[in-house]
Amino acid sequence: MEDNLAINLITQKNFPAKIAIMIYWAASLLDLLFVTGDFLAARHYIFSRSVSGYSFPKVAIYLLAAGFVFAVLQLFLAFELSTRKNWARMVVVGISTLLAAGLIYQAYLSIIFKIPFLPVLKNTYWLIAEIVAASLLLLPKSKDWFAPKRASA
Repeated sequence: MEDNLAINLITQKNFPAKIAIMIYWAASLLDLLFVTGDFLAARHYIFSRSVSGYSFPKVAIYLLAAGFVFAVLQLFLAFELSTRKNWARMVVVGISTLLAAGLIYQAYLSIIFKIPFLPVLKNTYWLIAEIVAASLLLLPKSKDWFAPKRASA
């Protein structure tokens, strides 16, 4: 009875994988929330013929649509991570690597052009959470959880 009530999370075998999946779910939902908020903020400009003589550029509409598709892709990957798919783990790590490279490049540009970088970090905490989740997915304990050892026949 005592063993069932006392669960030590630190010694659990697949603790990093479960934490990484929870962080990735949160980052995916935040990304979807931000994209939806951007669309709601821009809907007046999108659906009006022109604002002050300027029409809303189609590029911005395409960027909002691409952001929405990316957010849905992240939710799909979070679901696949929850079902222990190893290919989803690799895709998440690849996407997070590209996002981390973009964040490093943004830091480089802020140093070159003397733009403060802390406001950029303040607005991209979901991105940092995604990078942390991908780092946790690279740990050996996480790898064992996604690809359990098979019994030889």
